[in-house]
Amino acid sequence: MSETQGRRAVLIHYSEIGLKGGNRKFFERVFRENLLRALSGTGYGDLQWRRGRFILGLKPRSVVDDILRRLALVPGVAYFAEADLVDLEPDLTAVSDAAVERCRKHSDVRSFRVATRRSVKSFPLTSAETNALIGSAVVQATNWKVDLGAPDLTCHVELFDRWALVYTGRQEGVRGLPVGTSGRAVSLISAGIDSPVAAWRMICRGCRTFFVHFHSMPYTGQESIEQAAGLVRCLAGLQGGARLWLIPFAEVQQLIIAGTPPELRVILYRRSMLRIAEQVARQQRAGCLVTGESLGQVASQTMENITAIEDAAQRPILRPLIGMDKESIIREARQIGTYDLSVAPHDDCCSYLLPRRVETRARLEDVCAAEVAVAESLHDQEQQALASAERRDVPPPWPSREP
Repeated sequence: MSETQGRRAVLIHYSEIGLKGGNRKFFERVFRENLLRALSGTGYGDLQWRRGRFILGLKPRSVVDDILRRLALVPGVAYFAEADLVDLEPDLTAVSDAAVERCRKHSDVRSFRVATRRSVKSFPLTSAETNALIGSAVVQATNWKVDLGAPDLTCHVELFDRWALVYTGRQEGVRGLPVGTSGRAVSLISAGIDSPVAAWRMICRGCRTFFVHFHSMPYTGQESIEQAAGLVRCLAGLQGGARLWLIPFAEVQQLIIAGTPPELRVILYRRSMLRIAEQVARQQRAGCLVTGESLGQVASQTMENITAIEDAAQRPILRPLIGMDKESIIREARQIGTYDLSVAPHDDCCSYLLPRRVETRARLEDVCAAEVAVAESLHDQEQQALASAERRDVPPPWPSREP
């Protein structure tokens, strides 16, 4: 029996990375580092790059379900599949045998097709000829019909220089770019629906993301803190862990309440949050802030109010959800697994002492004038809030294992 015969592997395809031209090697290097970090302790064998994809060799002790679960959370992965690794012979005997065995594991199939990709074009058979040869072996073994249009099952075959990979099912990844290729960001995360989706989108665009959560303890309950921490834990798997700042905001709010017009309070709260978050961004060398705002969704998210709020920050503020409606955001939250946590009952800091009327078309000069009246005390209170913040390092959502 040869070295490859009987071995298993996981095929990992990327898509967008392959379009990076001269920077491709950088993206592939970061992607490989992220894969190794995500798979640490799962008992895999080796990780090799082969012409636009990675091949993860498995050992008998490899925890395959755990490996697949982790790969589903690695940005940059287009799709992945557990596969058989077999010798590539001119007559394709070993490949055909592996295809037959793979197909026989599926009991509810009546039609199939073979889809071959050749990484080395010097192989004597074309992809179509390879499909026909392997397909004939499967038909003889199963009596299934060949259907090239809409088969019940597709048997994938990928041919390399000396060996082949055979698999019959693949799982979609999150796609996007490897974390660490697009800089750093600080995400303002509430315990609600929107901000976790915004952070998810930024991480999948390659941003290593840090999190800031504002709370009004002891005037509100502990629920928002624990929900925010749970949401960050859900997102931490995308980047191998995360860091969360829990910032007490009640004293800042009380100062604003005591010295500014009620209708401007929410806008002034958010300006203060941006200033504090920006200090965290400076500490972490992050180039931007991220929020979950969607234009017109609530009173503070009108065009005028967004303009008045972002004036308080010097760094760019990215809003991945700005053009999305609520139903689309909810659908995405369900898909990424944050929705159920987000809708659990909680009191957020902006609902604490919420005024009866919120200005929907604030003028920047009015907002700045109101802020100037409390500026010195507000600055001191913001510094105190940051100094009193609790910092948590949040691990990814899987148990650590010994390699």
